[in-house]
Amino acid sequence: MPLLESLFLNVKDRRYSHPATTADDFPRLRTVGLDAADHGNWLPIFQLTALTFEDVDSANYYLPILREAVNLVTLYLIDCETDVPPQSSVKLDRLEMLVLGGSYVEGVASQIFEAFTFPALHTLHISAQLLGKDPKGLLTPFITRSGCKIQELLVTGVCDFFEESFHAAFPSIPNITFDAEYDWYTEEQRELQRGLNCLNIKCRPRSKYRTF
Repeated sequence: MPLLESLFLNVKDRRYSHPATTADDFPRLRTVGLDAADHGNWLPIFQLTALTFEDVDSANYYLPILREAVNLVTLYLIDCETDVPPQSSVKLDRLEMLVLGGSYVEGVASQIFEAFTFPALHTLHISAQLLGKDPKGLLTPFITRSGCKIQELLVTGVCDFFEESFHAAFPSIPNITFDAEYDWYTEEQRELQRGLNCLNIKCRPRSKYRTF
């Protein structure tokens, strides 16, 4: 498929046979969405700029792929497990936008942020459930280690902390918004499936009743 630019692959059975293709068969592919499917050697991970993992049941699956995605600019982790093994690390020098969405057990994001280093990150969407009750203790070490300058932070879902205290905890972030009704499935996923570039998605309040 020499003209293919975006692909969303929904395969619930990991035992499926890999396509009889190689990474060289997708020279223009830049945007990919995966669930539990094994990418094998047939996807050009190194050339992707936008990557989505949805409902992946182990971090041992998506971490090795992320380490190969050296040109990644946008990353979505939606309803993915956060069981990151100790001492794991992923550094993506070009990543600008990170979305951590879906339903999570409260405060389980610490392992993810301990593993991630994203120096160019400027846009972060994160579920309030992931932040838990100590968002400063969770995000500050990650921001310091990465050396990133986050410009836009969107907290989704119902928060267990006061919004005023959140602004006070992160005075260096100029744009902080909250959206209790945010639902990524109504907009981001549909745009990804329609082949639109994830970077065109802007930080703005969403309604779960938005339709296309």
